[in-house]
Amino acid sequence: MDNLQTLTRNNIWTALDDYFRHCYATQILDDISDAFAERLADDAIKSKRDLRDLFRKSQGWDEQLQAIVINGTKTHNPDYILVNNLANDILRPAKWDADCERLLLIERVVRFFSHPNDKADDYINAINKLAPNAYAPRKKRSRIFKAICDSLGVTDNSAGSEFQRLFAQFADELSTRKIDFKLFVSINPAHFLTMSNPKDDQRGSMLTSCHSFNVVDGEYNCGCSGYARDNVTFIVFTAADPNKLETLNNRKTTRQIFAYKPNNGLLLQSRLYNTYGSTCGAHAESKLYRDLIQRELSELEGVPNLWKTEKMFSHRESYKMRT
Repeated sequence: MDNLQTLTRNNIWTALDDYFRHCYATQILDDISDAFAERLADDAIKSKRDLRDLFRKSQGWDEQLQAIVINGTKTHNPDYILVNNLANDILRPAKWDADCERLLLIERVVRFFSHPNDKADDYINAINKLAPNAYAPRKKRSRIFKAICDSLGVTDNSAGSEFQRLFAQFADELSTRKIDFKLFVSINPAHFLTMSNPKDDQRGSMLTSCHSFNVVDGEYNCGCSGYARDNVTFIVFTAADPNKLETLNNRKTTRQIFAYKPNNGLLLQSRLYNTYGSTCGAHAESKLYRDLIQRELSELEGVPNLWKTEKMFSHRESYKMRT
């Protein structure tokens, strides 16, 4: 605890120095006392204990940063339990009047997609019996599955159909992709204080807001330390230069607030701020970040990645529930 207290306090002072380095006015920094940094570090350590215990299980956890770093070497790995469930849901109509032999073939077809490490010859034979033209060695697996659906008569190409919805989830889950950026998932109070970049930065504005810590209009900057003191909030962000520690504190390019109580299954997500101003053009990024966070939480808690959007509270917030 003593080491963590020292580390956290040093992180706070380093972040404040980084934050005000490129600004003319320093009166806010001059008013910050050692007692503030000490109290903030102590409160953050105590309040974020459960999140810290959970995040420390991640392979991407960085003890110095007090953050999980999802980096460019991490790929989107399919959740094969979800693949199995989606495939069975999609093919369910084909099972209604099927005899035992046909049911067994459908089961083997599903295992071709949900158990990729199994020896596939038996599964491929089942595909060829049910849908003779569906399989080819280098054919994309989602296209193979679509051809099977066509052959079994379960395809519904009408816009907004249940088939279209489930197949889109299936194809997306089955795909893999490279994440070509670093995403920081942090409980570090230093990152909350610097959640919006400094206004009047001599290098030019970048992701500033009412929560910029060197602005006292409306005293929204008080909220920065408030986020650091509760027991459920973490901040997710990208930086202009993710390999330069200073820019994590003063040149964020996107940032978003999430709230999660470990093992609760309810994930809150704020709107995403970017360098274009608030949520402008940020929908795709927000969706991707949420997907990465959902996968990370599910993996850390050892449960299937089964989340669904329940409701939109306002234009600022939505929540995801794992079922």
